[in-house]
Amino acid sequence: MFKVLFRQLLLASAAVSVLQASAQTTVTFADAKDTWIRKQNVTSSYETTNYGKAQNFRPYLWTHGGVPTVGRGLIQYPELAQLPSNAVISSATLYLFCDTTSTTDMNAHNYNLANDNSIYISRITSSWVDTVVTWSTRPSSVTTNRASVAATGYRATTNFSVNVTSLVQDMVTNSSYDGFELALQSESYSNLYRNLTLASVNNPRADLRPKLVVTYTIPANALRFDGSDDYVQAASYSALNTGSGDFTYEARIKASSTQAYLYPTIVSDRNPSNLNGASVFLVPGPDVWSSGKPWININGTNYPCASCPVLTDNAVHALAIVRKDDTLKYYVDGTLRQTRTVNTGTGDITDAGNVRIGHDLANASNTYFNGDIAEVRIWNVARTGAEIAATYNTTLAGNAYGLTGYWRLDEGTGQVAYSSAVSNFNHGTLGSSASSESVDPVWATSTVGIQRGIGSSFEFPFNAGTIAQGKTYSNTQNNSTGYGFDNDLGNLSDDVYYKFTIASTSLVTADHCSSGLSDTYIYLLNSNKQVVYQIDDYGPVCSSYRASFSVNLSAGTYYIVSEGYSSNAGDITTRIAVAASTGTPIARTAVAEDQHYTAVQTNTSAGTAAAPATIFSYPNPVKGYLNFGEKVESYTLYNASGVQVLSGAQAEGVGTESLNPGMYMLKTNNRVEKIVVE
Repeated sequence: MFKVLFRQLLLASAAVSVLQASAQTTVTFADAKDTWIRKQNVTSSYETTNYGKAQNFRPYLWTHGGVPTVGRGLIQYPELAQLPSNAVISSATLYLFCDTTSTTDMNAHNYNLANDNSIYISRITSSWVDTVVTWSTRPSSVTTNRASVAATGYRATTNFSVNVTSLVQDMVTNSSYDGFELALQSESYSNLYRNLTLASVNNPRADLRPKLVVTYTIPANALRFDGSDDYVQAASYSALNTGSGDFTYEARIKASSTQAYLYPTIVSDRNPSNLNGASVFLVPGPDVWSSGKPWININGTNYPCASCPVLTDNAVHALAIVRKDDTLKYYVDGTLRQTRTVNTGTGDITDAGNVRIGHDLANASNTYFNGDIAEVRIWNVARTGAEIAATYNTTLAGNAYGLTGYWRLDEGTGQVAYSSAVSNFNHGTLGSSASSESVDPVWATSTVGIQRGIGSSFEFPFNAGTIAQGKTYSNTQNNSTGYGFDNDLGNLSDDVYYKFTIASTSLVTADHCSSGLSDTYIYLLNSNKQVVYQIDDYGPVCSSYRASFSVNLSAGTYYIVSEGYSSNAGDITTRIAVAASTGTPIARTAVAEDQHYTAVQTNTSAGTAAAPATIFSYPNPVKGYLNFGEKVESYTLYNASGVQVLSGAQAEGVGTESLNPGMYMLKTNNRVEKIVVE
């Protein structure tokens, strides 16, 4: 019976296009709204007529019935509002095409004469509706940073690529995305018969419709601590208790040369009741040998780095302190600065306290940090010098081996410092509560943070905005190495993050059916970064190994994470469709100890019964020891032919060294998983 199930599992396993490349993102907007408006130099019905569905729109001066008439074009890309509010526009190009298709009207620029038909493109600053607006109700506009388009010749069919970078940046800066106005540079009635005939979004030829291509970056963020009372706190967790074993603490900092306290702390997990734990801090002075240099305190014993450079110099530095056996190593900016021995009798770390960033609760009155902090990382392994040198200036994959705490501190907004360590989504809080208060550090644009691309993480997702019922969002991304994405969840391949909001309880379907990549995985996360639902192969929409799901969700904001199964990578098309709800929204819970999140399915669109809670085994793919994520009563591992190859009982994992590389099926308690052995 299980052999049959195994075979079944194997077999079952928008108008906006976006190119993600490193920290730079290029978006092509094609879903425009446009129209043209016109008036005569005498009162007429033209001023109150809407032309929203015409196949072209025309900045022009002409005569109609012998009466001079002026026309302007309006064009808007509503989805520009999905750009991040802090986007820095590197380039923006508006592509306009001559409408050569008309058989009853002008089908070229300057249709009759070669007069000056140069135009300005200005930023519109008030709202308008393409199917309603008229000359009399035309929106306001400003001339600031307007773009210029040169005149054409007689009956020209010129196409245009117009630099509108400053205009789009102004839209982002002002949070106003009302579009562009196109008007002749001179609208004097003394110089008639001038026009540009531009294809509209309603043109029968799709290749002639206007489009806007925007390339932008997101500035790096960090948290700025005032050196007076600011801090971030996350709860203590069991992996901090490394005993006498290895650990690594890392952070990127920009420490002010003016520190008000004796021991400004970067990160600490010391328990104030017994000093158990570790604290990484600076000592501003007055000693020449220690002024501005890093120290670590382990269970109450201080270990300074006398050979380290001064870090209280208002410059960006990456600090790493590694314990391996009885040796401490200090790295600054990827370079080993000192090695020293841990004193005998220092004791084991067995009762660490809460994690504090920017402060040490065990020495509360002397440890507030003045400066910027980002990329705080805690490991229960000793990282090598080569590993530190390779990653001190980059973000990390959240599923890196031994990474137990990882606060990038790059959100740029809000009260939550999200943890990106998959083994421990232990989020921090700015200050003492979820409310804004004086002890909160502030978000700041800072080179301490590491610039990242859109879609690379929970903090920087592609934003689908609010998706109404009956609407669909679609986006294709390549998750191969080098495309700027990170590996934070599940499989070895890089993840692509999407964010969307639904205004009411709805049926949400997400799928990879149109993906070029044939074997994919998809996750649904809530706004607290918890996995609500996840699926590998056959879902309700796609066939074969392309993932899909349909679930009822309550109103709110959610995240889709798309990746390839195992290390598979390539083009993944993520489609999110929203429809009217068909039942009770799904519930979700999380396993508190190890934070391997559980998905509880109480209702689906198909009305299926509740599914059992699921916990990930890790790492997967595996080379060596496979951790089940919990202690199981029994386990059985089958090869691709359905033959049992390993079994056991009362275990938390199993070694796979004796197995040949390939795909296996693991059955533990009430769950079944595909496992790839390398």
